[in-house]
Amino acid sequence: MTTASIPEARHHSSPSSGEGCRISNLRRAFYGSFTELLRRTTIRDRTRQAIGWLSDDGNVNNLYLHFYARPSWENPRCPLIVRIAINHFGFNFNWKKLCGKRANGLTRSNWSFELSLFPDQLMEFSGWVVNLVLAHEKSDASLLPDPPYPCYFWCGYDLDCNYAWTKNASDSMDAYYEKRKSQYRRTHNS
Repeated sequence: MTTASIPEARHHSSPSSGEGCRISNLRRAFYGSFTELLRRTTIRDRTRQAIGWLSDDGNVNNLYLHFYARPSWENPRCPLIVRIAINHFGFNFNWKKLCGKRANGLTRSNWSFELSLFPDQLMEFSGWVVNLVLAHEKSDASLLPDPPYPCYFWCGYDLDCNYAWTKNASDSMDAYYEKRKSQYRRTHNS
């Protein structure tokens, strides 16, 4: 993998009061794109702001988008990282609303996946995430195209992988943690 210049994460000198609106807007845009590309009826858990759908084999699936890391008053230099979590959390969707009487015998999908990335990379990943879902449904890794940005995949790039980061988000987070460790050592070893 070649090393390209990695854009620096956008930092805020202080947390914005609009971050709640920002994640809501990101969710709305990503969920809309994901749903359109998946071409399935989805249902929304308004309490936790997740979406759910049924796979072709009738298994229950869910997707949740949330902040993994963000700047705060205590850590204004922390990079802003979002995470897409698929089938990682249990949600109480109103499945009867989606599928009627069939809702009683539903089972949860047995796979999960998490991807951490910068917010500005999110929309470019919606098609890739849909392909990941479809590849899992058909148990066919050949349906999974290359991701739109270089990624680190734990356990390799196949359907057994359940955890990934985009390379530049991971590098930014690693640099942030390294800087914090060195500041901690300087402060506590004086």
